Amino acid sequence: MAAIKVTIIGAGSRFAFSVVSDLMRYDAFSNSTVALVDTNAEALDLSTRVVNQMIKKANGNLIIETSTDRRDVLGGSDFVLNSISVGEPWARERDVAIGEQHGIYQPTSQTVGPAGFMRGVRVVPHAVAIAHDIADLCPNATVLDLANPLSAVCRSM
Repeated sequence: MAAIKVTIIGAGSRFAFSVVSDLMRYDAFSNSTVALVDTNAEALDLSTRVVNQMIKKANGNLIIETSTDRRDVLGGSDFVLNSISVGEPWARERDVAIGEQHGIYQPTSQTVGPAGFMRGVRVVPHAVAIAHDIADLCPNATVLDLANPLSAVCRSM
């Protein structure tokens, strides 16, 4: 089986660690490439160091690419995981506080209500831009969206 390329957009979070851990468990991903992308260079650097340590400790054979610009690594991707978050954590705190000022209390998730709407306003334009880049650079890739608000982001992509 040919090596697979998985690109994780929003890889500056701990989510990337679980994805890489899972990929190392399956022979189908042996010698595959995982491209880590995050616009936050500091978070990306930390994730890259942790992922490389995970691979070393597990005697894994994944190849890691990194970039703060998704267009640098999207080419050749078989799978693209979108896990972006825009404006965290200050934006979520602000969204919840504004709703509470008007007597609307946010449930635990930020996928519905005023805070979910505001998160969608922040995330959807980025998701659409990501979708355009995928269409240009890896049109046959399978896209998995994990960014909230999930329904709004999936619909927009």
